[in-house]
Amino acid sequence: MDASGWISLKATKDRFHRVVVTVHRQLQDAKEKLVTTNLCVVEAAKHIQRELGHHITVTFLTDIPAFDKAKLINYIRVDEELERQAVEFFKRHADKEWDIVDCTSFVVMRRLQLNP
Repeated sequence: MDASGWISLKATKDRFHRVVVTVHRQLQDAKEKLVTTNLCVVEAAKHIQRELGHHITVTFLTDIPAFDKAKLINYIRVDEELERQAVEFFKRHADKEWDIVDCTSFVVMRRLQLNP
């Protein structure tokens, strides 16, 4: 899940909140794991803090390790090799408006053979 998904999950007034909550519950019920990276979490935390405040951000940042420990998400931490691959991917896609976090997510999806 990218940063916008996490933001929508936490921001009850977000226009996609209900949809994201519903999909999140459906995935949990089906025992399917969300895939996210530490970069997506940091990006989401920045926006959550700005929009919703410190307390909600702390809750979010506490939830992520708990979700990971409970095997509800596949939490990928970016290492040096993944970062290198993401930078190369970013360089090859100058025609897109993707940022480096997006490119990292695309590399992770390729590694895990997931469709974007």
